[in-house]
Amino acid sequence: SFPSGGTTKATSGSMQHQFLPNLRVIKLESNKLSVLPNSFGKLLSSSTMQQCYLQNNKLVAIPEMQENNRKPTATGFVSGLLTLDVTNNNIVQLSRSIGRALGPSLLSLRIAHNRLESIPVASFAYFKKLQDLTCHGNPILSPDLRDVITSGTYVPPITRQVSHIVQKMFDAIKHRSEERRVGKE
Repeated sequence: SFPSGGTTKATSGSMQHQFLPNLRVIKLESNKLSVLPNSFGKLLSSSTMQQCYLQNNKLVAIPEMQENNRKPTATGFVSGLLTLDVTNNNIVQLSRSIGRALGPSLLSLRIAHNRLESIPVASFAYFKKLQDLTCHGNPILSPDLRDVITSGTYVPPITRQVSHIVQKMFDAIKHRSEERRVGKE
């Protein structure tokens, strides 16, 4: 339940929020928040929530969110959170569910100036519509994440290994072909 008495109830497999059911934007920046209730994750996962601004707090985590299984409309729109800004907090890790929960709808993810050393990189495969990723000012150690940031796409490690092997094979074939051509001249 929510702190002020509102509740969440399940109806036909989705979450319907009785507490402010038409709420689209949450602005809780600069409130010295350090912890959010687990029910806040359900609110972020709701089909009506579009923007959440939590920057300049003391948050150490974002509550677990539910998977977004909503189908896109004819125009490709998927209801759900469009913007999540948790810049300038103390977040040390992101939930592994963030991709499945927000990926289909999220356009902007701002996680700069936290304490993130790693991010569940596989989650980026779910961010099909992400246009704004701001994550500077974190002590990120993961080379995979650095690749995501610079290239804008996530390539699983096994794909990179296979790609490297295939590239070596093509280079060897090209080299042999050049040797034969030089030998015939």
